[in-house]
Amino acid sequence: MPDGTLEKAIDGSVFTPLVTGGVPGDGGAGGDGGPGGRGGKSGNVGACATGRDGQPGAQGQPGKSGAKGKSAGVNGSLEFYSFTEDEWEALLSRPFITEIQPAYAFPGNKVNISGTAFAKGDKVVMENYSNLKSTLNADQSITATLPAKLGGGRHIVRVLRAADKVYSNPFSVWAKPWIDKVPEVLYPEKVMPLTGQAFVKGAVVLINGKAAVVTTVTETAIAFLVPKDAANVKENEWLIRCGTRME
Repeated sequence: MPDGTLEKAIDGSVFTPLVTGGVPGDGGAGGDGGPGGRGGKSGNVGACATGRDGQPGAQGQPGKSGAKGKSAGVNGSLEFYSFTEDEWEALLSRPFITEIQPAYAFPGNKVNISGTAFAKGDKVVMENYSNLKSTLNADQSITATLPAKLGGGRHIVRVLRAADKVYSNPFSVWAKPWIDKVPEVLYPEKVMPLTGQAFVKGAVVLINGKAAVVTTVTETAIAFLVPKDAANVKENEWLIRCGTRME
């Protein structure tokens, strides 16, 4: 089909697709009225000596609803692409990942990649890392081993077809933090270290379910302030958000 033919055919038809932005939203509901004020103190001099304190004021009236939004949504756009039947068939035959299990795994763990059009000799590749050690299974899934020194957070995995070096769609897998060493004794209100792998900025150290203040984080070490009530904590009560010590 010549370039532009499909677009012209749609533009010239009775039915013209539109991607319009939404209308402005309604304002939010008004807030509840505030509590009434306290009554005034009674007098204590002369004729007022036997007076009583004033009664509390009535509940305030609810606030007004917010104003309607000022701007409508931005209109979208449509783009059209022409392609040949051979190009379509080639797209359908390329490797395609539908699932990676588990989606969250520790460095060095194995994951199972499900999908279509995987073949013997295909490689599993991860951005910023060498090809992963992998095996094609009898059910056409692939088992791959994550790098032992995998950094924390989200990583992109693809299957590379051996025959013509065509890549599959990208798919995400997340590295969970792994703790390999913690202090034998905790000293309350002291900054102490723990080491491991796949730590990321924003990591939280939990002790007895409570978050400790984290002072520094690198990929392999975290320094944290021991809470006042953290004495006598056992090693199996240590947690880092998104992972546990020896799970």
